Amino acid sequence: MTSIHRLAALLGVITTLAVLPILAATPAQATATNTVTVINPPGLATVNSYNTLTASVTSKDGVTAPVGSIQFRTAAGEVIAAARTQRGATIADGTASIVWYAAELRSYSFSAIFYPEDGAMLNSSQTSTNTSVEVTPNGQIVQIEVPQIYRGITSNLIATTYPTTLQGSVAFTINGSPLSASITVNSGKATFPFVTQSLGWQDIGVSFSQLNNPNVFGVAHMWVNVLPSKGPAIIYFAPPRTALAYGQSQLFEITSPSGPITSFTAAGGCIASGLTIT
Repeated sequence: MTSIHRLAALLGVITTLAVLPILAATPAQATATNTVTVINPPGLATVNSYNTLTASVTSKDGVTAPVGSIQFRTAAGEVIAAARTQRGATIADGTASIVWYAAELRSYSFSAIFYPEDGAMLNSSQTSTNTSVEVTPNGQIVQIEVPQIYRGITSNLIATTYPTTLQGSVAFTINGSPLSASITVNSGKATFPFVTQSLGWQDIGVSFSQLNNPNVFGVAHMWVNVLPSKGPAIIYFAPPRTALAYGQSQLFEITSPSGPITSFTAAGGCIASGLTIT
C-alpha cells in the first residue's frame, strides 16, 4: 500500500504544495518549496540563543499519517539534523522540529527533505527553494538602543532594522504614547533626539513598518531610569589670591558641560559676612 505526501512550510499556518505523483522506481527524496521556518516569530531568530526550526508534511488523502523523518539542511546542502515526524494538527499532518543555535547576526537559508517510512514513492524533480531566516539581537526586525537618560539633557534614541536593506519608517513611543512622528529608516538606522523632564523608569518603544507592505512590521521596547543629573560633581580649587580687601571682587571661571545645572558654594575657614557668589 502506498500513499502520496507533500511537504509544506509551517509559517504560523501550514501551506500546501502541488501533488507529488507516485513513481514506480526506487523511493526518491521529496523536496518542496519553503519547507522550513523558525517558530516564534516565523522567519526570525535570536542571536546567541537556541531557536526552533520546524517543517511539516501533509498526506494528500487526508487520512494517512505521514510517518518518516525530515532532514534539515543549510543552503549549501550541509545536513544540520533530522527528526522523526510527530502528529500534527490532524492525522494527515506531521511535523518535525530541531533546535538550532544562531551564532551570528546575519541571514541564514535552510531547506528540508522528507524521507517516508511507508514505502511511498515521491517525486524529487521539484526544485527546492531555501527559506531565509534573519538572526537579530532580539528576535525582531527592529531593535531600539537607549542610552542612560538624564532629566533635561538631550539623548539620541536609535532604531536599527534587520536586515539593514529594509525600507520603511519607525515611530518612537514613551510609556505607550506617541513620542515622535514617522521617521524614515536610512541604511537600517533611524535616530530621534529625546529630552524629558520626567524622572524614574520610562518605557521607550519603537515600531517599524515596511514601505508598501504593512504586513511586515516589528516592535521593540526598553526600560530606562531617567536620573536627575550626571552629578553631583564637586570641584575644589584655591583662589589666585590669599586675601581680598573689603568690597574687592575676584573672578572665578569654571567650564562645565551643557545641560547640567551648575552651582557654586563658598566654604572654608575664613568667610566674610555678606560674601556673594555670582
